[in-house]
Amino acid sequence: MRKATVPLTLILMLLAATFVYVAKPASAAEAATENTWTTKTPLPQEIEGARAAVVNGKIYLMGSFYKNYSRSYVFYEYDPETGNWVAKNLKPTPEAISVVVSYQNKIYTMGETIGYTKENGTIIGCTNEVYDPATDTWEAKAPIPVNQSTYLITYVVYGQIHVVGANGHYVYDVATDSWARKEPQTFQYLGAPVVLDSKIYFFDRNLTRIYDLKSDTWSLGTPRPTYTGFAGVRATTGVMAQKRIYFFGGIKSIFASSDVTLVYDPSTDTWTLGATMPTSRGASAVAVVNDQIYVIGGTINMHYSSTANELYTPFGYGTPDPSYVPPDNTMPEVSVMSPENRTYYTADIQLNLTVTEPDLWMRYNLDNENITEISGNTTITGLSLGLHNLTVYATDDAGNTAFSQTIHFEVQEPFPTVLAVFSVALVVVGVGLLVYFRKRKPKAETGDASQS
Repeated sequence: MRKATVPLTLILMLLAATFVYVAKPASAAEAATENTWTTKTPLPQEIEGARAAVVNGKIYLMGSFYKNYSRSYVFYEYDPETGNWVAKNLKPTPEAISVVVSYQNKIYTMGETIGYTKENGTIIGCTNEVYDPATDTWEAKAPIPVNQSTYLITYVVYGQIHVVGANGHYVYDVATDSWARKEPQTFQYLGAPVVLDSKIYFFDRNLTRIYDLKSDTWSLGTPRPTYTGFAGVRATTGVMAQKRIYFFGGIKSIFASSDVTLVYDPSTDTWTLGATMPTSRGASAVAVVNDQIYVIGGTINMHYSSTANELYTPFGYGTPDPSYVPPDNTMPEVSVMSPENRTYYTADIQLNLTVTEPDLWMRYNLDNENITEISGNTTITGLSLGLHNLTVYATDDAGNTAFSQTIHFEVQEPFPTVLAVFSVALVVVGVGLLVYFRKRKPKAETGDASQS
């Protein structure tokens, strides 16, 4: 009997092991309950002015902290799957007051570089540095062409990174590594903008300003029911939850912060209260991963910063938005018919092109210097004499950028008009004289024969 129990025990152990393997724990996303908060692994340390970006499901957070009367800078990667924080390679100029934005699996940081003297701080320049998470390396890019203010906002539209501050609105073209100045925005308070369905939502104090990219028009939405400065703002994408804009906390005064969660529905222009934040704070870094929202760090009051890392699961989580359309990964194609690779005798040349997608943002790069936006065929005027090169770029609303073959052409001085007319006149006179003498020659020969 005793020998028979051994195989039975082994069988039971194997069955138990099988059930443990099959019934694996549900992931955070699978087990999520809508409009709830979950506490996650806190920051390794307090960070002031933390800024975050997401690449391939991981959160990258940078900021600074005071220690022993000096400022130190940090840069961390957070993996939501494991809950681990890992220190990463610091920016080449970490003292820059930066905005941070992710685009095409890289992180762009832009802002001022501050040089301190005994008397005060002095702006000594601006930076534009891009981080590649795949290699943990940084690369310097064309800097912002003017010193910007401390409080900057940024957003990405059609492959352009827009940076707005007190000194103006500038646009960085990733494809050409160049900057262009835009007309100033009409809002006053530099709150965080959110891009959603070809519209940009600016929250100016408690106002809701909406800019429609396609119609180039502004409108006002329903004002925010409560106002706090430096609230964390992000939008869900519609992949796992309905498209909404979420506000978290904020600063009420130098002594107090907010724990409010506000939800804005662009489709109905209405506001809703969400679940109260576990930790009251403002100026937090906010990141969206799989349509769940991480609110990290921030300021509790003028004396204390927070290391809290809390995850908010939005309303209706697990149900995609009905209007959600998967990203278009098809690259547009652009072909240039004119100019061609040849010599022209005019300073004005027609630019004719074809593209394979509608609603593209297009521009051409002339001589690797001047970037000009276009809406279609146009005329390039005032070309100087000599060699030129031209490339046309096209970006669709999904951010896919394509470029044409580079055209090399030459502009030479036109043939002088007066000389051309004179030359034609000489040819006409010459032809006339030739005809005249041909007609007279036979008559002369006939006369000579009759006299003999």
